[in-house]
Amino acid sequence: MPSGNYITYGAKIFFILGNVMKVISIYKNHDWLNFGEKYTLTLPAAERSLRHKKLVLDDGSYVYVDFDQVIYLQNLDALKLEDNNLIKIIAAKEKIMNITCKDSIHLSKIAWHIGNRHCPLQIIDEKNLRIEQNNVLFDMLQALDAKVILDKDTFDPEQGAFRGH
Repeated sequence: MPSGNYITYGAKIFFILGNVMKVISIYKNHDWLNFGEKYTLTLPAAERSLRHKKLVLDDGSYVYVDFDQVIYLQNLDALKLEDNNLIKIIAAKEKIMNITCKDSIHLSKIAWHIGNRHCPLQIIDEKNLRIEQNNVLFDMLQALDAKVILDKDTFDPEQGAFRGH
């Protein structure tokens, strides 16, 4: 267990922030790259939506985020700590499906079918999409004449118009 104080209540143990570093702000769009990072945090896409959370950094240190609203961390964003050190966000490699479409019209149709199933989607370019591996969608995409390749890579899906919803 990390250093700090604990309160027990029934079978649960609650950690009281002691030596846990606290995040005070976020750098988006690689604006921080000239400063360099002291720490790294590798997370899959599903774990990069944050508001209040204690996280374990790649070196085993703990950090606490407490934002006013949900934020989504993308690959190479950075979190600024109270001591002004930075944490580089690294998108974890995950099981994904790379989808190649014939043209932009075909891509629009494929994206519509994926969105209709409320699945996260990353737009790579005019002919290529990326989604999490899913056997049902794999079959559907092949039936829609898309080329699908199973792979392991980073996944940075679109966040939608409402960002936090």
